[in-house]
Amino acid sequence: MLFNNQRELDSLVSSLDIIIHLAGVNRSVNKNDILEKNLFLTEQLINSIARTNFKGKLIFASSIKQNEENSYGKSKKISSELFLKASKQNFFTFINLIIPNVFGPFCKPNYNSFIATFCHNSINEIKNNTIKTMQPN
Repeated sequence: MLFNNQRELDSLVSSLDIIIHLAGVNRSVNKNDILEKNLFLTEQLINSIARTNFKGKLIFASSIKQNEENSYGKSKKISSELFLKASKQNFFTFINLIIPNVFGPFCKPNYNSFIATFCHNSINEIKNNTIKTMQPN
């Protein structure tokens, strides 16, 4: 894993003008893994940015879940705050994208992703009558 190898990570970071950070854990049997592993990725990237004097842009895929009191939400919020602080200390541009439905390969239909639900229902020819539209007054 690149984040475990300081030399490889520094080599990559020093060659970039823009980092788009989409990596992260959103589900685990152990709830502590989500927070710990996501913060590990954040800390490794921040340390590499500082070591390599990176002055480009860091675009971070956060989530609308960042204000929730669960491991995933906390990891996104804390990472966003750490990246913002690091951007001020190390003079790089930080862009925090707060995106809905960012769950990667572990999306579940009827659970955490409209897209996963739509695709699942379409492939299985399921008609969902529970979707309601708002009607003007």
